[in-house]
Formats: sequence, structure tokens, C-alpha cells
Amino acid sequence: MISRTLLLLILFSCARVPLSQTKPEAKKVAIPSFKNSSTNLKDIQGCSKQVQYFRLLSKLSDKSFKVLNQLNDEELCVEYYSKTKNLLSKHQNKIGIIYTGTDEVKNKAIIEGLKTAKKNGDFLISRVNFDKEAINKTLAKMILEQRVGLIVTWGPDKMLDYIQKWQNGLRIPTIYINKEINKNQHAFKLYPNKANYAFEMLKELRKRNIKRIAILTPLRYKKAKFIQDMKKVFKAAKIDIVFDVTFDSTNYDSMDIACREIFVIDRFKRRGEYNSIYRKEKRKASAQGFQLNKKLVFLPAQVNFDAIFIPDNFKIVNHFAKLFQYYKARRITLFGTHEWRSHELVETNKNFLNGSFFVDFVDSPEKYNESRLSTTLDYKLMGYYSGVIGRNALSKTNSNRELVTKKLKAMKFSKDETAFRRQEFNWPAYAFEIQKNQIIPSN
Repeated sequence: MISRTLLLLILFSCARVPLSQTKPEAKKVAIPSFKNSSTNLKDIQGCSKQVQYFRLLSKLSDKSFKVLNQLNDEELCVEYYSKTKNLLSKHQNKIGIIYTGTDEVKNKAIIEGLKTAKKNGDFLISRVNFDKEAINKTLAKMILEQRVGLIVTWGPDKMLDYIQKWQNGLRIPTIYINKEINKNQHAFKLYPNKANYAFEMLKELRKRNIKRIAILTPLRYKKAKFIQDMKKVFKAAKIDIVFDVTFDSTNYDSMDIACREIFVIDRFKRRGEYNSIYRKEKRKASAQGFQLNKKLVFLPAQVNFDAIFIPDNFKIVNHFAKLFQYYKARRITLFGTHEWRSHELVETNKNFLNGSFFVDFVDSPEKYNESRLSTTLDYKLMGYYSGVIGRNALSKTNSNRELVTKKLKAMKFSKDETAFRRQEFNWPAYAFEIQKNQIIPSN
């Protein structure tokens, strides 16, 4: 007779078989006691959870791990813990890419970035419909049949939340190209890093000794989390927000009203100054023989702050610069976001913008054969970074997904910086200054 030990070894070595050939009867799973084991209790419980998820996934595929239905949790995760973990963690150095969504520009850009990092057909790309059945089948195929070592995914938040439930239970290292994820041991977020971005912006403000600012917030960004977070950063850094005015980027009158508010163009609020200007202009009018219209008395800008933050695109910045000059605002530092990324920024208001700056997620668009006008470069870089990091994470891991996770956590992005900090991509930020009609890196 074949010994029990030999039988189990055979089961593990032939674990993956087509369900069409062999459909093992489900065996009632005993509640593991986990007693008298040399393996850490937390590890055993994690193994048991992983086994349950693989059993569920097996029902959705033509491939299955037969041994999972032959043994109960205690046998798998105590007596044969190492063999079970090796079986469930084994991969074939492939990256599974799952995405959906109607934003074709974004999807195309990320795919282009991924393909730049691709080698030897190691990327398996699958676009899915946003329904649970389609996602289940795709995950089952990638994990049980194609044995991917890592998943890269993006799409609507609800889809990613659903994928993350599987990913967490299956313990599959996954890179999410998304703003927010629920962090777990094997989940990694790849997106421009807000902490690095805020740090770079504060560094530039402190370098210029800027302590009081006005903010012109586009109506479409009024509730944007990124802008709200930046305002919190300013307050935490004890930078006084003197004005925070919302405007409509599609309405020039709205932009003019915003200027009048931050510059206090109001004869009732500045009555003494207005009356002085009025008397002076009245004398001039009388000398020329006509009556002065009070409404035409020009009250110049009153600037009681050090800089103006405009988180909008370069076209809007250029229009505001013209308004600032019209209201005779003294030359003041303007600063903004990556949306300023365009050489057109300095072609219209050449002198007024000298000394202004913006912070970007890209060091040099030209390095990636892109112009500063590119609207898709950020997404291409997200795809490219995901591909490069994923390929590096899979190399030299002995086909073990657990080692892929460890490698992602320890990976270096540069000589001094890790690729992920608290499992969020350590995406660097870069400050650029406008000097002599050129956009140059800030020192």
C-alpha cells in the first residue's frame, strides 16, 4: 500500500489538473485547531484564509488545485504548511494587466507606457466589462492557468474595490494605478505622490520667504481632494491664506471679479484712498474742462500678501497675468501645479511671470519624447513605472509571489529612495522656475 506521506507528495506535485478530467468531491473542512505547531499562529491563519479563497477561485476555472479539496485546512496549513504556501505562491514571471473604463485617452496612454517597459511577452493584458462575473473569470484564468506573479490594474473605484477583496484573500501582489486604495500587505498604490509634491512646493515657498498667500481656485476644483489637501498643508505650515476665491474658468467676468476681490478693488472698503485719487482726477478733469465720472476713477490693486496660488492651466494663468497688470498689481510671485507645464506660459507675459514657479511630477517631458503640452504624459509614466517596477519585482524571486511582495517593499527607485513608502509609490516632484522667458529647474 502507498503510504499517506507518499500519497500527499503525489498530490502536491500534481496539484493543478483540469477539472474536466478530475472533479474531486468536496471534503468537509474541519475547523483547524492549530495546536502543537511550530509554525506561527498568525501565519497558519493567513494560510487558511488563502486556501479558502483559492478554493472559491477554483470553481470559476477549468484548472484547479486538486489537493485543496483532498485535505482540510489543518492538514494543509499545519502539517504541510511550507508545501501549501509554495503551491499557492508559485508563478511564471508574468504580469497580469486588468482594466476597464470609458476614458479611452487614459487607457491608451497607460497601455502605451506599459508596452514601453514590456519584454518577451511577459505582460498579459485583459480589458474586462465591469461586472463581477467577467472579473472573476479573468482573475481565475490569470492566477490559476497563466500563473501571473503580479497584477497591475486601474479603472472605476468600485471595480478596484472588488478586485482588492480577491487580491487580499489570495495574497496576490497588486499595483493599483489609482488615487486611493485600502492598504493591505500586498496592495501597492502607484500615483503621483501628494506628500512629495507638497514638500517640494513648501520648500519653494520657504526659499522665497512667502508667508501670506491668496488662492484662486477654479470652480471645477472647489471640492477636489488634491486642492483641499494642499490648502491643509499651507495651514499646517503656518502660511496664512489671506484670500481663497473661487472663479469659473469658462467665464472671463468671473475671473475679473476674483481679481477685484483679492486686490480689494472696492471704493467703499478703501474710501480714504479712493477719495484721494478722486480729488486728484477731478482737478485734472476741471483743468481740461469736463466733469469727472466717479465710476471711472481707477483704484489700483492693493496687494497685502506675498504670492498667489493658481491651480489651473497655463492659459488661465496667462489671462490672470494680464488682469493683474491691468489692475497695476506690483509684480508678485505666482505659483501653481503641473497644469502650468507648457512653454506657452512664458510666451505671453514674458516679464510679469519672472520668478514665478510651479511643481510638476515630470522632470523633463522631452526626455520621454513628449512636449510640455502633452496631456497624457502623466498616464504614460504611470504605465511605464508600473511595468518597470513589476518586471524588476518578478526577477530572481524563485517563482514565489511572497518574495515578489517583499521585493516591492524593499525596492529602490533611486540611489537614496525606496520605490514605495508605506506601500505608496515614492513618485518624486520637481520645481520649475520662470526666468528670462524660460522654464528652468529651480535650484
